[in-house]
Amino acid sequence: MAPNPSTSVGENSPHGSVMSSTVGQLWQISRGNLPPKSEMRLLLNILQENPEIFGRHECGDLFLNFMQYEPEIAGILLAFQLMYDFKAYGTNLELLLGMEPNVQVLEVVNKFVKMCEYKSLPIPEEFLNKFITLCISACEKADATHDTAAAHRLVRMVCGFFTFLLSLNRFNSMARRLEIQSFATSFLSLREASLLYQKVLENVAN
Repeated sequence: MAPNPSTSVGENSPHGSVMSSTVGQLWQISRGNLPPKSEMRLLLNILQENPEIFGRHECGDLFLNFMQYEPEIAGILLAFQLMYDFKAYGTNLELLLGMEPNVQVLEVVNKFVKMCEYKSLPIPEEFLNKFITLCISACEKADATHDTAAAHRLVRMVCGFFTFLLSLNRFNSMARRLEIQSFATSFLSLREASLLYQKVLENVAN
């Protein structure tokens, strides 16, 4: 595990004051006390640029709290743990793989992968491949039920996520191309699936 980021910044310095305020906001969010949307967006921008702020806050046990109340924070936390707390990182990846894909889970993974790209961190290919399989299986199960609306919501979300994965430069999506193409073909009546299918074909052409 890499050493925890330094916390030697003075609390009275401008930077230290911002960090202290951010830590306080994180604690409030983990308890379900959410700031206004404009403040939340500013906080997310600060965390994206400085995920080391998590080193000043005992967040290891709050991953699920963040996922419930603000999934993007949970995604950034995963990136921090990948850099500084590999044990917690592995534990939280296993938690994600044990869940049924839903809005929160997909938002967490989406933000985490974006952070890996942004910070030039290693893309967790083994995890993503397992997660792709999990998503496809969940959509197939949902489609077999009589709740068409719920099934289509899930398929739309998964299609959006897969389309994002296909756009990554540092993830070998070609290994799953045929499987993703087959998945998209199964739901071509949905616009998102049609767009995913087109994206697969574009990747092959390129």
